[in-house]
Amino acid sequence: MDREALETYISENYGATGESLWAQYPTYRVFRHTGSGKWFALVLDIAPGKLAPNQTATAHAAVVKCGEPLLPGYLARPGFYPAHYMDKKSWVTMALDEVPDEDIAALLDMSYDFAARAVKTKRKTK
Repeated sequence: MDREALETYISENYGATGESLWAQYPTYRVFRHTGSGKWFALVLDIAPGKLAPNQTATAHAAVVKCGEPLLPGYLARPGFYPAHYMDKKSWVTMALDEVPDEDIAALLDMSYDFAARAVKTKRKTK
């Protein structure tokens, strides 16, 4: 699945629109659960050599939450890497050109479900 197809899939299946939050990373897009407001996917381009030592081209990737118990199983598979920018205990990075579309969809569903169960907290003001 390429990046454009992924963003279309997210929009059509979850009603989420990507947000660009960082001026220095204009291609990074955060997708939030429509109910809880919590992140369920970060779609980004990763510079050569940053995802894996043998990476020679920019990698199109998505970072999703898979939960701590499942993480080792995913990391043992091709196309899955420790989370880029996120908590490495429960998030995983998927290289979009290395992971089958059905696995990408299944992990997006799982991540969206995790975000649905998250309680949106309000900051306390003094």
